[in-house]
Amino acid sequence: MRSDVEDRDKVSCCFCRGRFFNLLFSAFDFDKGKEVFHLKKCVQCHLVRTEPILSQDQVQKYYSLPYYGTGKEKFKGLAETITYWLNYRRAGSVLSHLESKQGFSVGTSPRILDIGCGRGNLLRILKDKGCECYGLERVEFPDIGPSKGIHFLKGNLNEQLFEESSFDEVILWHVLEHTDNPMAILKETARIIRPGGIVAMAVPNFGSFQAKLFQSAWFHLDLPRHTYHFDPNTLSQCLNRSGFKLIGKNTFSIEQNPFGFIQSFFNKLPFTRPNRFYALLKKIDGSSSLFSLLVWAGGAALILPFALLEYLVSGILGKGATLCVYAEKQ
Repeated sequence: MRSDVEDRDKVSCCFCRGRFFNLLFSAFDFDKGKEVFHLKKCVQCHLVRTEPILSQDQVQKYYSLPYYGTGKEKFKGLAETITYWLNYRRAGSVLSHLESKQGFSVGTSPRILDIGCGRGNLLRILKDKGCECYGLERVEFPDIGPSKGIHFLKGNLNEQLFEESSFDEVILWHVLEHTDNPMAILKETARIIRPGGIVAMAVPNFGSFQAKLFQSAWFHLDLPRHTYHFDPNTLSQCLNRSGFKLIGKNTFSIEQNPFGFIQSFFNKLPFTRPNRFYALLKKIDGSSSLFSLLVWAGGAALILPFALLEYLVSGILGKGATLCVYAEKQ
């Protein structure tokens, strides 16, 4: 790790307004492995961000159709089926935390906003469980077609002009790390959640064993789409300053962690395209073939026992690759 410190006169830290950052390491972009980005830690609050800092116009090109999928499907075959099952599990967790704090029960229509809702699979499940559902996505997201009973919106959160205290729960599942100002997003989230309401959130855990082991090859860096990188301490600081009290936290994610280990291991191998196995699993990949997918899947099967062992050990120790938190608005 380099210890040189850079004075950032133009862009200060979004949390503490500090202007000095340590360079941790540099890494290539997620998709092609050709552009170099730098991860730097704020000297004062230790929040890590990606530099150079891109404008909204610059970052849009990294959210193209191959990133999103078709809008109706993102992955192929079994991988897509697994995502539906995982959304059912997440819906249960989202509602259980809301019911435990608010006394809601199925059928009482809690009002829920999912920021970065993707194809809306989670919202469809929540709607079937009696929730009033709203979803928000980037304007670049492909059209997913009509979905009865769910309000889908596009654009930035602060453009929606939601009324104060208008939601019982807001979901930010692997979204905060994509934003250009996470503090602004959390403060607006706090404004639109009613007192006692819940924010459900997941981010890659930069303090995890995986992050430390793989560093620049870590799958969950996702540069430059991930503009900020959180560990449990920095995320807790951001939540507390925004008016939230942490009520639940874990680093287990069967959806993210084992695969992150496998793909990060592949990324460490010489002469391989970054995140190639992940690209082959996507619904849109012009260079994919069944043979290539089977070869990579065979390699993944060999690594899977080690990935599952790391998943269990790191999760028990609170060092898993994904940080899942639930917080209550004070």
